[in-house]
Amino acid sequence: MPSSNPPPFDEPLKTYFAVQVQRGEQPIRVVEAVMKSAKGTGILFRKLELIDTVSIGTSTFARMRTDILNPFPLLDKLYEEGRAIVCSMQGGEYVARMPGGRMGRVSNLIMHAIPKLGQTQMFRGTKMKHWERQFEAA
Repeated sequence: MPSSNPPPFDEPLKTYFAVQVQRGEQPIRVVEAVMKSAKGTGILFRKLELIDTVSIGTSTFARMRTDILNPFPLLDKLYEEGRAIVCSMQGGEYVARMPGGRMGRVSNLIMHAIPKLGQTQMFRGTKMKHWERQFEAA
């Protein structure tokens, strides 16, 4: 009798967050920075989807979702490296943390909005072999 549970590699991408795109930077480089920080902190995951870019205040963010269950060590590392981040806090509210310590609420509607046409891109996570290669030609 077949199992009703989906295979582990088809886990839904439930963890949403956003990372600041710095001036002159392409969103794929933000994804690469996320992957390198994840590898550096020992976080392994299968997939990361770049959903699109959104403007929050005067900053542009790359909106992403992934199968990482606890993204906080990764996001803290990116924040320490000087990037603003948006992450979910207790109660499901999203908060933007800006360099310098400013914080502000971000609407769930922004974080869970339908992707902008043509911007969505799927990446192999740090758990997969040769994940670094997807950034070589970009």
